[in-house]
Amino acid sequence: MTKDLFGGTTSRSTIRTLATGGKTLAEAKAEVRAGARDGTTCPCCGQFVKVYKRPLYAGMAAGLVLLCRDYVRGNQDWIHVPSAKWRVEAGRGGDFAKLRYWGLIEERPNDDEAKRTSGFWRPTDRGLEFANGRGMVQKYALVFQGECVGFDGHKINIGAALAGKFNYTELMEG
Repeated sequence: MTKDLFGGTTSRSTIRTLATGGKTLAEAKAEVRAGARDGTTCPCCGQFVKVYKRPLYAGMAAGLVLLCRDYVRGNQDWIHVPSAKWRVEAGRGGDFAKLRYWGLIEERPNDDEAKRTSGFWRPTDRGLEFANGRGMVQKYALVFQGECVGFDGHKINIGAALAGKFNYTELMEG
């Protein structure tokens, strides 16, 4: 028993049931899991819960190829993507950073508290392999609250990711 706000006592099971909208915690978790792909409201806290299906599309793939090209050519450990000349044609805002969901890029830790991120990125070994046509990834990353929780779709290579919108050879020679 727990003391409630009015000096009375309430059982823990009553508190749990009230906090989960009349459901047990196990029922509430099952409801959220079942509805997460389409989107649902958590019966415990009222937060909208959705697992987003994010594709690896041509602009992102082109950004990866260009990052890898500059990384290999420039002998740089990190590349400041916001100031990269190619960012405008392939960066597409924050979508470039989504390549991290597939483990294709990594961001340098931010040491400036005044900035949200460092802006410096480099390809991972997996990113270099993929960009050079020696690897495959699944087409979609499943994302919940900014974290990748899985993958979906068929596997694609860099050619399929560029999908005829960018010429791989021109990007590499650029």
